[in-house]
Amino acid sequence: MKTIVQLVEEQKEYFLGKDTAAKQAVEANIAPVEADPSSASRAYVVGEQLFLNDVLYDVTSPISVGDAIVVNTNITAANKLSADIKSKIDDLYSKNQTLTNQVTGLLDNTEVNGAVNMLPNTATTPLQPINGITFTVNDDGTITIDGTASATVKLNIYQENAEKWLKQNTAYKATVDNSVFGGISTQDCYVQLFREGSPYPVIAYFNGSAFIVPTSYFNISQRLAVQIVVKEGVTVTNQTIKPMISVASYNGDYVPYAKSNKELTDLWNANKYVEYDISGDTSSLDFTNATRKLLVNTFTRHCMICVQNVITTTAFNVGDAIALGDIPFSSYIPKYNVYGSGRALNGTTLYNKIFFSKNNVNATFAMNCYENIPVGTSINMSIEWSY
Repeated sequence: MKTIVQLVEEQKEYFLGKDTAAKQAVEANIAPVEADPSSASRAYVVGEQLFLNDVLYDVTSPISVGDAIVVNTNITAANKLSADIKSKIDDLYSKNQTLTNQVTGLLDNTEVNGAVNMLPNTATTPLQPINGITFTVNDDGTITIDGTASATVKLNIYQENAEKWLKQNTAYKATVDNSVFGGISTQDCYVQLFREGSPYPVIAYFNGSAFIVPTSYFNISQRLAVQIVVKEGVTVTNQTIKPMISVASYNGDYVPYAKSNKELTDLWNANKYVEYDISGDTSSLDFTNATRKLLVNTFTRHCMICVQNVITTTAFNVGDAIALGDIPFSSYIPKYNVYGSGRALNGTTLYNKIFFSKNNVNATFAMNCYENIPVGTSINMSIEWSY
């Protein structure tokens, strides 16, 4: 690897060629390079600088051509370059720290900076009025209500398990654009967030008050639901509401729902396959150089087994079962019977589609032979299912 001095000299030669005056001008700015400390190549006065062995020095005593250059006698290590470098590093660190703080701030406030409105509106416009009330679901997630209710009317805006869209121990507030149906009593017409399942407890009304979803509502089968309620006999005249759930600290205007960067990242991570090793050996098979993997996508609930280079150490006949390893079916129980196929190769002989999975669900994955398989055959197969 070339030293700094060598690189400097190469650059001087490349750009300046034989232009001695230009070289001297450059040397005057970056300091001359002395190769032999026993004999100075030029004269120096106090205050000048020179490079010796890749180190920058200040000249502290006059040096004549041919004089010996001695550290701490007529030169001392210069601090200017170190100070300049330190200054640049400190400046770079400061800028980097500022950027880090900004990024951290964005991540800490994902709800506000990425998805102000946590409420996805999955409602659709009913094909006809419901008990005299017409609901129109607009493209921006707002809902227009019009008519007189001949009986109490309810329209669900969104239903999902709590952990899928809200966080534990987080203060939220629910609003309908800081107004409630043009002044109609909140007892007659309102939007509510509640937990499905008797007794259908209400968590919050959309009136701007802060709320925290009870921890016990997370990771349970009952969903949370957001619902518009118009009581019997109430008239609503072409009122557009803007249902929104935001963090409690948000005080801005209505914003249509949009996935935040964090939600998209979580979705990306959830949609990845997790890889597990398959264990379980038998005396009739050699797994020394084999690859056996179970791939699970918990988002799509899809499983796939891949087996490669399992070598038979005994012969298998038609109908024999080949146990290829233990699968954690207890965690990923198939919804239906599992089928699969594979190939086996012995020398140049190919056995194609010779395996068929057993219909029973158990912890050992075994395939049946449709052909006679000799010793020394390499087995490759795959199988997939949903759970």
